[in-house]
Amino acid sequence: MSCIQVLPVNSPAKVRRALRAMDVYGSATAELGIPQMEGMTYSNFFTEYIDLELPLHDLDWLDNSSSKSSEAIDKLQSSAIPAVEALELLHMRGLLPSTPDFVQSLCLALPLLHPRTYSVASSQSYLSRSQRSTRTTRLLLHRDQSYSNNHLDILVKALPLGRFSHTFLCSPTPSPLRYRLLPSSASALLHLQPSTPLIIIATGAGFAPVQCLLQRRIAASRPPSP
Repeated sequence: MSCIQVLPVNSPAKVRRALRAMDVYGSATAELGIPQMEGMTYSNFFTEYIDLELPLHDLDWLDNSSSKSSEAIDKLQSSAIPAVEALELLHMRGLLPSTPDFVQSLCLALPLLHPRTYSVASSQSYLSRSQRSTRTTRLLLHRDQSYSNNHLDILVKALPLGRFSHTFLCSPTPSPLRYRLLPSSASALLHLQPSTPLIIIATGAGFAPVQCLLQRRIAASRPPSP
């Protein structure tokens, strides 16, 4: 039993839109003043660190001394449009100067992209011996590998405008996905004998680790393949 932590990174098309609005080259080195990000390009920074779907909440970097700026701030605060659209709006109004100091302040004020964690709802030992289709979300982790090592199931609760459950999974064009597997706090259950009775209560997407455990027990109870 394990968890998968996914980072639904921004699509190349949206990254290009954001960089075009800020008038910076994606291949240029991002001057962020952060030692851990030294040498990172703007393209990488906007792809893996900035959530272009969230609205801009921090607008302190925007000069509000002019009426044009004040109107833009009021619109952004009232409409909560995604960051990529907000950048395009500010660009059209001439409010995004491309000076290094301004670009740095803007980059550090953009909303950060956070990973989402889901319980794995499948057992590799079970999937390797069963081609049964499920109604869960099946993630393709690697290309050019066997079925058993190439797929896992997760249960995702659909949330309106959810960053992963809606925006990513319902996108008409595939987007890259970063992930890592983590041990689950319920992993100790795997060390019990398959015949040991268990009482487990779960609802909704919380059934995911239970499904994994059941599949593992089913696989363990089957005779080995000849």
